[in-house]
Amino acid sequence: MSSRIALAALVVGAVVLGVLAATDVVDVSRATWVGLALIGMGAAIALLGRRVLLVVIGFLVAALGVPALLVDDKLFEGGVGASTKRPESASELEPFRHVVGSLTVDLTEPGLELDDVTVEATIGIGDLLVLVPDGTDVIVDAHVWGGKAESKSGWNVDLTSISGTSGAQELTLELEAGFGNVRVRPSP
Repeated sequence: MSSRIALAALVVGAVVLGVLAATDVVDVSRATWVGLALIGMGAAIALLGRRVLLVVIGFLVAALGVPALLVDDKLFEGGVGASTKRPESASELEPFRHVVGSLTVDLTEPGLELDDVTVEATIGIGDLLVLVPDGTDVIVDAHVWGGKAESKSGWNVDLTSISGTSGAQELTLELEAGFGNVRVRPSP
C-alpha cells in the first residue's frame, strides 16, 4: 500500500468517525479525539517521511496518542497556560481542571474552612502544585499517568500519603495528572 493511499484511508476514517460522533451514533470523548489525532498525525508524518528521522518522529508522535486513549476525559477540561486558583470560601472548592501548562491551587486563604473537605484537581499535561496551610493534616491520593507524584516517578504512578500530626484541620486531596508533576507543599 502506498503512503498516499494509507494517508487517504486515515483521512476518510477520521471523517467517518467525525460524522458518526456529530450525529450521536457513537460517543467519542475528548481524550479519545486527542489520542486519535496524535496517532493520525504520527502516522501521516511516518508515511510521508522520506527520511529515517521523520519516520522515527512519526512513530514517537503516534506512540504519544496511545496513552491519551487510556486517560480519563476530565484531564482534557480547563484552561491552557499558567493558572493560580485561590478559593476564598468552601463554595469555591469545586474541582480544579487545567489542560496544559501549570496549575497552582492555593488553599492558604485565611478563614478558608478545610476541615473534612475533599479538593479535586487535575492537569492534562504540565505541573500541578497544591499549597496547603501549615498545621493541616493532609491525605493525598494522587495518580500520574506519566511523570512524577512527589518523589515517585515513572508510568502509571499512584501515591497515597498522609502528612501532619493532629493539626487543626484534616484535608483530603484527590489529584491527577496525565503527563507531568504533582506536588503538595505547605504555605511558604
